[in-house]
Amino acid sequence: LRPSPLKQTRLFPRALLDDLLRVQTRLSSIGGSSMKFLQTIDRAETTLAEVTTTVVSVSQAARAVRIPLPLRRLLEGFLTPHEL
Repeated sequence: LRPSPLKQTRLFPRALLDDLLRVQTRLSSIGGSSMKFLQTIDRAETTLAEVTTTVVSVSQAARAVRIPLPLRRLLEGFLTPHEL
């Protein structure tokens, strides 16, 4: 399984070097050969960034391949549907 990331990013107010940030990553969907993650970066109650990343399972020949069933079953326990 070699991930191939494709990203969509929305940026909001800037963070400063001393800011305490919270970074969350949620698995939002699982396809036959891909998974989509939603990541948010917050400072207190303010959202600073939202990123959607799609990770595709590919073979050594760089072709999309199905996510192995044991991995899929494990990941389904973390599935929290949410879109940007």
